[in-house]
Amino acid sequence: MSDQSRFRIAYDALMERMPDPPDFERITTTEPRRTSRLPALPSWAAATGLAVLALVAVGTLVLFEAQRPDATAVSPTGRDPATPPLFEEIPSVGDGQGFQEGLMFGRALPWTLLFDNGYDKVRAIDVNVGVPYDVAIPGAVAGDPPFRLIEVDNWLIVGSGSIFSHSITTRESTHLGSATVYVPAAEQGRVWLVDYVGRIGANPPVVWQVSPGGEELTERVTVNVVGHPMMGIPGGLAIETDEGIALWHHATGAVSDVLGSDPSSRVSDVSPLGQIAWCHRECYELEFTWIETGESFRVGHPEPGVRFVPGEARFSSDGRFLAAPTRSDLVVIDVTTGDVELIELAGREFDYVNWAPSGPDLFASTYSYGERSMTIAHVNALSGEAEVVDLPYGGALDFVVVPTEIATSFLSFECPVTIPTRSGFLAPEPWPAHYPLDDDLLWYGTEGLWTALPIDPSDYGPRMSVWWSANFPGGATEEEPDISVFWQRLDADAARSHQFEGTNALTGEEGWFMIAGFDPPEPGCWRVTASYKGSTLTYVYDSR
Repeated sequence: MSDQSRFRIAYDALMERMPDPPDFERITTTEPRRTSRLPALPSWAAATGLAVLALVAVGTLVLFEAQRPDATAVSPTGRDPATPPLFEEIPSVGDGQGFQEGLMFGRALPWTLLFDNGYDKVRAIDVNVGVPYDVAIPGAVAGDPPFRLIEVDNWLIVGSGSIFSHSITTRESTHLGSATVYVPAAEQGRVWLVDYVGRIGANPPVVWQVSPGGEELTERVTVNVVGHPMMGIPGGLAIETDEGIALWHHATGAVSDVLGSDPSSRVSDVSPLGQIAWCHRECYELEFTWIETGESFRVGHPEPGVRFVPGEARFSSDGRFLAAPTRSDLVVIDVTTGDVELIELAGREFDYVNWAPSGPDLFASTYSYGERSMTIAHVNALSGEAEVVDLPYGGALDFVVVPTEIATSFLSFECPVTIPTRSGFLAPEPWPAHYPLDDDLLWYGTEGLWTALPIDPSDYGPRMSVWWSANFPGGATEEEPDISVFWQRLDADAARSHQFEGTNALTGEEGWFMIAGFDPPEPGCWRVTASYKGSTLTYVYDSR
């Protein structure tokens, strides 16, 4: 008898024992809730567990059999300081909506994150869906310039040696000029091009401003300062030098002030209101200086001895807040009052932060270049509410936040089927490092939550929903694991969601694992999102 026939018999026997089998057509999520605990296990749950164990006995490999898609894995500037918006007037879109199951951060947000992948692509992530789309960007190259990706008036600026703009709405690319690097300008709709003769930083550079459309807006001038231009200030540049941060002005060619007194002083960001944020030496304090008057004040971490990540603090779009990451949390400073909000983000080490173009939505991400996973956080700066999501893919550096409505060309639908790699996740002991029952299946996920996916996912058929976790102590201790699994159609106008209560099983080869229902039987491009004890895992399969 074939494995498929054994599975069919076990499945039919399980269904016969259920007085009320699961209805895949029913949308089971009713009241929005923050907990992942589902209603009490129905009367047929015990029979489900028995049938599952019988199914395991005839070969659990069939739970993952015959799954193969043709699709491959697709795998600050521009601010107007004249009338900065008040956050109270532009609330977060998610405010007041309550927690919504199936959304990455539990609430609807209108933003897409565009990550630099360190080479020649941008990774686009709609923060409601959490599925990555990799898009090649002409002009993006490997290297280590001060900025690899910024957004100016709905254009991405990329490149080193040759600088390009790339329209977020149309995907049109424009060559802005031949220059060593670029840095953001303080003025709306502009970017600074910086060209060195010889070794970077050894000689004064030539600088000029251009628009995203390629128009040169200022004459080319040789800066009379040896150093590294790091950020635009109104009418000029903040240049890191051996003596401190020089505030240089294009119109006069003069330096109006030098902040700090040594080469370790670092620029973080410039406010649309004309304030520069920077720090000394090891960055135990952030200093805020008004560029026009020179007046300054300092803010430290609420816990003495904690350092900020140098150069990575960012002002909000209206200049009211500054978000500053540390290696263990995030600090949001209200520069109008001096109030400091400490936001603890589940102990993750966040390296990058950036704000939405309007409103109080703030995002943070971990450094994941060359890594197998990444973590993204969303924070509402007004309420202090924060959500943290672990994602089973990495390969990203800094990012920008753009409205999803203008980023549709980056999110054009092609079922982004998840394909695991042999160099990917290895299960922790006591589980086998690799999936033990089938060489064509690989573990996929993180220690907090993982599953097994086919290397060649074409002809993916509905299967039992099986999950492992280093935090699952086994069925003897946790008979009904508190796992939630949601399925959502990505290719349907009216997306359907399903959810099931968890049970458990054990085999000698696979160890303890959790089971949470079955994939929906209807063909489609499905996103599966599972949550267990604070860990979340998402993958996409195509059964069309």
